[in-house]
Amino acid sequence: MNQDLNLTAHFNLNKHTLNLSANTGGLVNEVNSSYDYGSIIHLSATPYNGYEFASWDGNAIFENQFSSSTNATITGDSNITALFTKKKYTLVVSVIGNGSTSGAGTYNHGENITLSAQAGQGYAFDKWEGNGITDSNKSSLTIMIFQDLNFTATFTESPPQLNETLEVVQFGSSWYSNDWFGYFYQSPSGWCYHFNLGWIYPEIQTDGSIWLWSTQLNWLWIDSVSYSKYYAWAAMDNDWIYFDFLPEAGPKVYHFNNETWNDFDKSKEVSLTETLF
Repeated sequence: MNQDLNLTAHFNLNKHTLNLSANTGGLVNEVNSSYDYGSIIHLSATPYNGYEFASWDGNAIFENQFSSSTNATITGDSNITALFTKKKYTLVVSVIGNGSTSGAGTYNHGENITLSAQAGQGYAFDKWEGNGITDSNKSSLTIMIFQDLNFTATFTESPPQLNETLEVVQFGSSWYSNDWFGYFYQSPSGWCYHFNLGWIYPEIQTDGSIWLWSTQLNWLWIDSVSYSKYYAWAAMDNDWIYFDFLPEAGPKVYHFNNETWNDFDKSKEVSLTETLF
């Protein structure tokens, strides 16, 4: 020292690098790669469809770590990541009647769900109700979920089943044979597919006779005596008819009221929800 001196020390703020990124499910706003210590930067995260913002992760001081739009203070080299998660939805299933269902729960956006309905004793599955159902009459469905859903499964009392009323021999799953009525398939809805008569809806009478709805001939009455000879009473004709199932050209039916033969199409299709009247 050989004189009085005035000295000043100068300091510069540290520079820190910043890497801002997003995980699967969204994107973030653009920011610079270098900031002074203590800089406050704005962060903004935008989720893709089907995702939602979860939180910010990284070595910075966040104003609100769980807000998609917030500020962060830089105190060192920082790696900040916006985290997203798939949206979750709740599927609620209600039941009307006697039956049970499977498929209710919480699911991720876009997840495939299998719904299944099982009828209780004495009941048959009727329909599904709710948004997103394409075939309400199928007891088992697969749907893709994009929102909270509420479904209802309806079960109705089963009509008397022919296989439970007639004396039958079972040949396979729901296929039966009776000595006078013949070979038939019994569906849970009450509809039957008869080997000769096609789709019918039978109503068992207390005396053992059967009123049945034919897709081609409407209401017919038969019993063990008449049908064993291929006769039936036709309500539409108000008279008897006679079936001939053996012609090479195909089955025919004879109408006694006007003494005419007509083709009989046992393969005529029917909706299981078709009205009987």
